[in-house]
Amino acid sequence: MSSEEVVTMSQTNNQTQKVSILVDYDSISNDPRETITKIIEKAREIGKVVKVRVYFLQDEFSQNKEVIDSILSMGVEPVVVMLAKDVKMAIDLLDDSYSEDIDVIVLSYRKEALLPALIDAKNRKQIVLVEFDDLPEGLKNIGDSFIRI
Repeated sequence: MSSEEVVTMSQTNNQTQKVSILVDYDSISNDPRETITKIIEKAREIGKVVKVRVYFLQDEFSQNKEVIDSILSMGVEPVVVMLAKDVKMAIDLLDDSYSEDIDVIVLSYRKEALLPALIDAKNRKQIVLVEFDDLPEGLKNIGDSFIRI
């Protein structure tokens, strides 16, 4: 098989992969719009991005209205919760893992609170983690692959 055939097969396979992106607002720093854009671009290398959600606590949402407007213009869904943002992310992560419309889950998250949900989701879907310098070892062991921003 020639290298051109391998590239074509890889590109075809990538187009069939449907990707969901979950981003904890706490996990992105400096320029949130730029970071989210980079995550989306890297996810597009994996497949077709069908969902992008950024999770905010109510106070984070109130303090970052301009960021919200900016990501809304990108087609990103802001998910605002009063308490327990980790619980909402875990529920959405598990929902995506059972969905036939999702093949790959990309997660930007820096804590081990989602570890049980990730372990369960990994049984059904490919898990791609956004890699940070301070990514906990437990998360590093779960990821099938990593996106470096």
